[in-house]
Amino acid sequence: MILQQRGETRVVYMPDIDAGHIVLGESMGICDIQGKPALHATVKKMRYTTDCGVAVDAWNLVGQTVNFMVVPDRVKIEGAKSSDFAKALNSFNSPKYTFDRYVFTGKFSGADDRYTVSDKMGRKMTTSADLLKDLPGIFALMANLDHDGGAIFHPVIARYLWFIWHMKGRPSKFQPVGYFDLHRYLQVLKDDRRHMFSRQSGDALIDIQFGKAPYVVVTGIDPRTNQAIIELKDVTVIDRSKDDSFKPYVLVANRPFELRQEVKFEWKRVVVDKHPIFLMPVMCLHGTWRNMLNMFDLLSTTQIQA
Repeated sequence: MILQQRGETRVVYMPDIDAGHIVLGESMGICDIQGKPALHATVKKMRYTTDCGVAVDAWNLVGQTVNFMVVPDRVKIEGAKSSDFAKALNSFNSPKYTFDRYVFTGKFSGADDRYTVSDKMGRKMTTSADLLKDLPGIFALMANLDHDGGAIFHPVIARYLWFIWHMKGRPSKFQPVGYFDLHRYLQVLKDDRRHMFSRQSGDALIDIQFGKAPYVVVTGIDPRTNQAIIELKDVTVIDRSKDDSFKPYVLVANRPFELRQEVKFEWKRVVVDKHPIFLMPVMCLHGTWRNMLNMFDLLSTTQIQA
């Protein structure tokens, strides 16, 4: 049982309001064990509208000096649309949801034809897997860099070949290695596969992936603000900033090599202008290759010096 004072009314959140209101009423002398109200009291089932505008089932218990509104402490998320999600969040008075460093506060808003939910401060979260990265598609692309002889990568390979052909006075053991951000490269080409990396989730802070039976539950009341503290159950929450921290890169070399002794990566061999070139996909942090010896960014806007 969680109590939230709302003016003269005490809102009580319970997992089972039909059984719970009788327990509460009997303890307060409002009704007996069968739920029959005392002479000075009233007990009735009704609909209660939260301060966010959502009507929920409730039991109203009124005594001589008390007025209780018993409401559910959990609400199912009935659909995948943002309007369904927002309705579930708004089923509590002044709801507050916290995930890591992000704090979202009601009233929440969404629309049937959109997949973004906003809180009262305009902070956003997405609610559809269709808006997330297509990870299976990305991994499939990275695993098949040599498809069609690596034709899609020929422009960037040509830049790599230009570099090694124009090396001056370098010993033969010197092995230059090029690299490029796969997502950025597809954007440069305006290739449709660029959409696999980021969808129309705009400036949302987090992504919500619903499980089979997702719901919202009240876990407490903030003593400073009187907000209902809520949690999301049977959902996966992704911090979009952390989701973007690891990026897919492709290494380009004139012969394969061992990047790390304990980790084996698979090189893909392609032939461009009769020259064998080797490509290797790597997931790593942005800036990993910066300032590393013998490595250069093949998408750099500055002239590569041989």
